Amino acid sequence: MRIEKDNVVIRSATINDAIQLNKWWNDGTVMEHAGFPNGLGEPLEDTIDIIKSRGERLRHLCIIEIDGKPVGELSYKIERDNVAYPGWEICDENYQNKGYGPKIIKMLFEFLFTDEDINSRCPINKIVWDTMLENKRAQHVYETKIGAKKIRIRENVWQDQLGNLRTFVEYEISREDFFKRFISSHQVINQDMIKGSNIKIKSFEEFYYKSFVNMFYAYFLHDFNIELQYSQVEEICLDIIEMVKKRIIFLDLLTINNEARGFVIYQIDSPKSDWCQKEGFGFIREVYIERELREKGLGGSLIAHVERILKDKNVEQIYLTSDNETFWSKCGFIKTDEIGYKNQEPIYVKRIDQ
Repeated sequence: MRIEKDNVVIRSATINDAIQLNKWWNDGTVMEHAGFPNGLGEPLEDTIDIIKSRGERLRHLCIIEIDGKPVGELSYKIERDNVAYPGWEICDENYQNKGYGPKIIKMLFEFLFTDEDINSRCPINKIVWDTMLENKRAQHVYETKIGAKKIRIRENVWQDQLGNLRTFVEYEISREDFFKRFISSHQVINQDMIKGSNIKIKSFEEFYYKSFVNMFYAYFLHDFNIELQYSQVEEICLDIIEMVKKRIIFLDLLTINNEARGFVIYQIDSPKSDWCQKEGFGFIREVYIERELREKGLGGSLIAHVERILKDKNVEQIYLTSDNETFWSKCGFIKTDEIGYKNQEPIYVKRIDQ
């Protein structure tokens, strides 16, 4: 496992990390928050055994690096109840209280909710973790920065190294709540970054499946104010991909630096499709650009791409249904008196055979 964002890296722990992990775990100042003010007193051999035992995808131990330096550790385990149970700690005090905590948590949660290998084995519906009752700073971060729900307080459930009874506060965040909070602000790219980026429009590949589902979820939620279960969106996307495989429709992705940031779904109307209002016409079914990237010409680039593809297939006219007259007029489409026979929205048409 390896995920990175800016100067932060979360990677799998290896035997080479045993000495550093052993040093942290035996340091009382590092482990005091976990109830071990005298450290664990763990032999190096035991640390090595732990690293070896937590190398599986569903039970993993990781190192946190900042600017290439190991500064902390995290772990997670995934149970059959489709819940991930993580824990984390920035062990190097020089990197504590610097704002790295929320960033690391978001990186980890996004990975757990979207990793194809993990979710193909055990789809993650929610993430659950806890903290000590007296750790008010952590609770503030979880509630205000992560949007987690405090689900219960477990009083006096554990006796620490000094014999004190400790109370835990338990938190959780669901897949839907995480994406609702963070999908629209995910990986913001400004105009200057776009100018220097590698932008491509390419046919859908299975590699981008999760990215496509996440975008489609955001599309329903933010553009149509329709809140669906994530599993419902996945079903819709699987139906779309099945139609793509049958060549009933086309699905192309806009990628920036090899990350999918938009999509367009289109077809040539035929009785094989579940929508056929103008047989032989090109039909743009859906077009989407992540909210932070709009009004930068990317939507127009997707439409121009579709026009070229359909023109090469000897299509003479393209139509679509929409209530966004401003955008489609800029793309050269003309609003007609017709409406979509399924959604009752105005139809726009453009000739591309000239």
